[in-house]
Amino acid sequence: MYYSPAFLLRQHSGNLEGSCYCHTGYGNTGIWQIQVKTLCIKAISVYILKMDMEFEDILQTFPAASDYLSAIYLINRDHGHVSNSKLADWLDVSRPAVSQAVNRLKKLDLITQERYSHIQMTERGSRFAVKMLRRHYLLEHFLMDHLGFTWDEIDIEAKRLQNNISDIFEERMFKALGKPQTCPHGNPIPGTDDEEKILAYPQISGAEEGESGIFSRITEEGEEKEGLLKYIHEHEIHLGDRFTVKSRKEDGLLVDFQRQDNVQSMEEIVLPREFCDYLCYSPA
Repeated sequence: MYYSPAFLLRQHSGNLEGSCYCHTGYGNTGIWQIQVKTLCIKAISVYILKMDMEFEDILQTFPAASDYLSAIYLINRDHGHVSNSKLADWLDVSRPAVSQAVNRLKKLDLITQERYSHIQMTERGSRFAVKMLRRHYLLEHFLMDHLGFTWDEIDIEAKRLQNNISDIFEERMFKALGKPQTCPHGNPIPGTDDEEKILAYPQISGAEEGESGIFSRITEEGEEKEGLLKYIHEHEIHLGDRFTVKSRKEDGLLVDFQRQDNVQSMEEIVLPREFCDYLCYSPA
């Protein structure tokens, strides 16, 4: 029989100097005397490392944890499972880099992964990911609304800042911005009332000729799609603009956009096919 450190802690909590005899768990070849005091120290050290390490402490020792946890959360939400290869593609890093990061996150009790299986977030890891995504989205709003950054610039700038703000700053920023429910690209802050509704918006790529809608969201994956945000910015397309699909072409959709700030203005734009899967709309 093998006795875990947790079991020994319970059995000998009043006698740290005591000892007990147990089989090693590797057969019946011998019995080892285990000093409970040593086991207690090891068990407590592991507990402190995994369970009591604060979010900010983790970011100090492993800054990339914020990017990995956010990506794992979003991939799982949007695709249902997270593989090492998908995570590498999402973050544009090498497979070996992902393997090293995954091992570090496992040791911190932020994720779990059995051999050759998908990555699963622990409750603790999910809590940290939600916190980081909220910070990131609020910083994007602040940069865009108050500092004049365009929405093809704010993602990179927010990533540079998100590890270095306090909970107090985050909460005051949330209130000062009017308690936004989404990021500037329309993605819902996790836990908000309309999260499921927003995530269910259909892709523009599936819109039929003559169908109208309201441009409402650029997916998280779309934000990372090369050229997409720049294209949307250069054509002055904004969330809330109404559109009507005129025709489906080989290279994309021919769309009439009606500006939200000028309902009398219509502009004909071709949305490239490679971008349409990442653009979502709500009913007009």
